[in-house]
Amino acid sequence: MSKLRKLRVMVREEIRKDSINDGQKKDINKAYIKFKDVYERFLIASVDMAKTAAKITNDQVDKKIILKGLTKHVVPFIELIKSWHKGQQSNPHIDEDRSWK
Repeated sequence: MSKLRKLRVMVREEIRKDSINDGQKKDINKAYIKFKDVYERFLIASVDMAKTAAKITNDQVDKKIILKGLTKHVVPFIELIKSWHKGQQSNPHIDEDRSWK
């Protein structure tokens, strides 16, 4: 095989790999956006529930308990997901097995 032909084959393979990576990154980004939307609705519902609980019982203790649980357990998980998403988007070597569909 001539050097020029080998070079063409290598370039085609790199282009194909880049298109796969771009597609995978798009799939990951779509999944992250969907997750983020659901999380925002969950956060709003949780805060509303805490406010309602405080109104019904006329006591702020239930509200504080609910909000503390939310910030202690859910927020660190969200930070983990954000970090994972950032790492996936900056990773130039994503393979097909890591794609979400």
